[in-house]
Amino acid sequence: MHFIRKRFLSVVLALFLSGTTFALPVAVSSPALNPDSIQIILNKAKHDTERVKLYNTFAASYRLRGHLDSCILLNSLGLELAKKCDYKKGMTKCLNGIGAAYYTKGEYEQALKVYLQTLALQEQLNDDAGKSRTLNNIGLIYYETDKFETARQNFTSSLEISQRLKDSIQIARTFLNLAVVRYKESNYLEALHDYNRALSVFEKKKSYYEVVTTLGNIASVYEEVGKYSDARTYALHGLEYTKKYHVESLQPALLLTLAESTEKLGDVQSGKGYAEQALKLAKDTKQLEFIKNASGLLYEITKKQGNFKESLGYLESYTTAKDSLFSSDKERAIANIQHAYELAAKEKEIALLAKDKQIAEVHDKRSSSYMILFAVGFVFLGALALHIYRNNRQKQKNNSILEAQKQQLTEAYNDVLTLSKIGQQITSNLSLMHIVEAAYQQISGVIDATVFALGIYNDKQKTIDFPQVKINGKDVEVKSFSITRTELLTVQSLLMKEAFYIGNYSNPLNAAAGTLHSLSWGLNIESVIVLPLIMQDQILGVLTVQSPRINAYSENQFNMMKNVGVFLSIALANAEKAEEIGKVNHTLEVMNKSLEDRILERTAELESARVRAEESDKLKTALLSNMSHEFRTPLNGILGSAGILGELLTDDTQQHLNTGIQKSGTRLLQTLEDILTIAELEANGANFRKQCMNLSDELRELHEQVYSKIDAPEISYNFSVSGDYFINAEKFLIRKLFTKIIDNAFKYTRRGNISVTISEDQIDQKSYVRVVISDTGIGIRANSLKTAFEPFRQISEGMGRSYEGVGLGLSIAKKVTEIFEGFITVHSVPGVGSEFTVDFPLVPEGYEETIQHPHVDDPSLIEILKSFDFVPSLLLVEDNDTNISFVEILLRDYFHVSNARNGIEACEKIQEQQYHLLLVDINLGAGMNGIETVQKIREFSNYKKIPIAAMTGYTLEREREFILNNGFDYFLAKPFQKEKLLRLLTRMLRDLGTT
Repeated sequence: MHFIRKRFLSVVLALFLSGTTFALPVAVSSPALNPDSIQIILNKAKHDTERVKLYNTFAASYRLRGHLDSCILLNSLGLELAKKCDYKKGMTKCLNGIGAAYYTKGEYEQALKVYLQTLALQEQLNDDAGKSRTLNNIGLIYYETDKFETARQNFTSSLEISQRLKDSIQIARTFLNLAVVRYKESNYLEALHDYNRALSVFEKKKSYYEVVTTLGNIASVYEEVGKYSDARTYALHGLEYTKKYHVESLQPALLLTLAESTEKLGDVQSGKGYAEQALKLAKDTKQLEFIKNASGLLYEITKKQGNFKESLGYLESYTTAKDSLFSSDKERAIANIQHAYELAAKEKEIALLAKDKQIAEVHDKRSSSYMILFAVGFVFLGALALHIYRNNRQKQKNNSILEAQKQQLTEAYNDVLTLSKIGQQITSNLSLMHIVEAAYQQISGVIDATVFALGIYNDKQKTIDFPQVKINGKDVEVKSFSITRTELLTVQSLLMKEAFYIGNYSNPLNAAAGTLHSLSWGLNIESVIVLPLIMQDQILGVLTVQSPRINAYSENQFNMMKNVGVFLSIALANAEKAEEIGKVNHTLEVMNKSLEDRILERTAELESARVRAEESDKLKTALLSNMSHEFRTPLNGILGSAGILGELLTDDTQQHLNTGIQKSGTRLLQTLEDILTIAELEANGANFRKQCMNLSDELRELHEQVYSKIDAPEISYNFSVSGDYFINAEKFLIRKLFTKIIDNAFKYTRRGNISVTISEDQIDQKSYVRVVISDTGIGIRANSLKTAFEPFRQISEGMGRSYEGVGLGLSIAKKVTEIFEGFITVHSVPGVGSEFTVDFPLVPEGYEETIQHPHVDDPSLIEILKSFDFVPSLLLVEDNDTNISFVEILLRDYFHVSNARNGIEACEKIQEQQYHLLLVDINLGAGMNGIETVQKIREFSNYKKIPIAAMTGYTLEREREFILNNGFDYFLAKPFQKEKLLRLLTRMLRDLGTT
């Protein structure tokens, strides 16, 4: 989750694009700002500089409300006036406003031109603070257009000025901009450096909101590079600040970041705990968005844990929060309607009370007058009569005022009833045309609707389509407008999500609001109301009513129309949902009618797919077997012959060439084995047998036999095991898994340390054995980590790669881990090293190890041969000339060796002579294969217990098992070296002596 980072970016843009505007007068600070009131205020200004300030202030108000074209127009008028009176500071303000509007519209080229003019003016004025802000704005434009180097240069220039002015906050915010660029360029180290410099300033200035935001950004960088521990640390630090300095609004977001990084570290339970805290805080503060996000994260975590009941609860919470966001928007709109009318009623009630007070005061004055008149006598009788006459007039006037206020209250009440009736009529329809007709009938009954048009937004075509347009109550031609026509008032209203009311369209200043489109059909329109129809931030359409009379609509009528727009939005959203439900129902009906046929058809397809899959498996199996045999058989001859030549050659040059042959052959064999292994794991991974094995013993043996003997003076190799750990797996594959990872560590480490540690660990309250292989090698780049376990991928690829191999080692390791229900992860930092972690479930207590340990202190072949009083005879059943020569040369000093090239010849020879040992190839060309030949030989009574070994290139696991279950006692994979063959024959002779 990158909530903190997104919030930070929006703050940076606001800081440097808002610009400094003149103070907004109280008289024009109302959101009901309109061109008529602007013109009145401009006329009252005493001089041109004051008018420039007003233009800039009005423009800023329009921009903050999203009216960007109006903002540009008003700033342009102010700019021209500032040029006229040579008011350069005003010119810079207006230019800044124009640039900000173009930037917000995404017109970066125009914005850049304006900011360059601003910069030139600020140079003339020696306005260093202004130059610093403008350079930041220019840098942001280059950042948005992916010109990161130029953006960095402008940010750096801004930074130099801010440092000269010792404006520490401006310096810190510029560092934040630099960090954004470096982050975009994946230059995470320098980004962290800039973030930390900004952080120190914000902490010093006690700007705690920006401190927390920056800490969140740092956590995001660490999370991006896979350093989840550091990300977790900074998220915790930020959380401490929110509690200490009461920045509670960021707590849910930080807790969610903390939950994700903790989960990535493997501590799922703690991650869940942080997510639960985030959910509780969000519920306490009624932050529906975070309730939704936290519930979604908890749903994913519990689903992975297998807690499906709990998971369903969080899914329900997520759905409820999502629906509540919709409901709250709807309730807020209705509440706004009620509040508006309640406020109007209150204002009229207060006015009524004030008038009552005036009347009471008048009566008090009248009583006082009587007292005075009686005191002075009848001299003032004429004056008294006049006074009474005036009081009667005032009383009549007050009564008229009270009656008018009573009438206004009655009208307000009637307006509420009318609005309620309109809303009921509109929302009771689910058909678009019925909604439009109901809206027209209700609206035209209360206000002038000479032109009435309701447009529907077409998101796919990016147009506003008007299915219903009425001129003087009659339907006219339907219109459609592209939303690229931003000069049109209806398009502006929709894009800006802003309601417009213009009472005097012929006023030239109203051009800032947009052009009246041809919905007027030639009528001379003066009054226009345009309303965007929006539901839950989704644009649905636009409504407009128009009149040829100037100021045809009152403020109350405009407010009422805005409330009608809310009802229309609800009705349109309901109609859209109803249409979707209707389509779904129709689809279900069609599907139900053809369901049986589709089931039959699908069944037939599945049966066909099953047959094809079985055929494909057979083809894969045959291909793997043939590849194994066809590569291993010639490699056996190559490596075997090279081995013999190595013992015979004395010339250094020839010996060097022979060594090259052996190394190349060995490398080719390793590549072949990797390709066949990965293919076998993908094709038959689930079929490998599992048995209880001591993983600690296996890794000890690997350490003692192989890695402790590697000659690498500049590498320190350490092996550490804390006990014996048993797992269910296949010994051969487990050995291959760890060989691949440890070999990689030696391959990519030139100097430093390589360590292997084995220990117990708990994952989701289950016991696992954890093996960690770490090195100080070249490391893996962040963008390569995602493909590290994919087949045929390497750190260096292409023609210029630095390391040998085909990139299958880690793929094999991952496949083997998954087959035996384990996990494998990697954390790496380029230039620092890598750490691979492999976890396997521990075998529950009560299991016993079934692994047979190899014999210790077996006698050598020479010692066993000395115990015989004869030279043993051996029959080699092989059809390849090279392999025949190789084996005969190897064994001529130990055995009487005979050869049979096929099964028939082998059966004939065993009848002519009794052999002590048999070596039989599986693929013997035409006729009987090796398995059929051995089964035939075993039918002879004197060969039922004779040791027979398969010598073959068919080496897949299932092939090995099949061969050993069909007459063979031993198995020797091609290619093999002399030592391996002699060890096999030693075992065969030893077993022969015991029978």
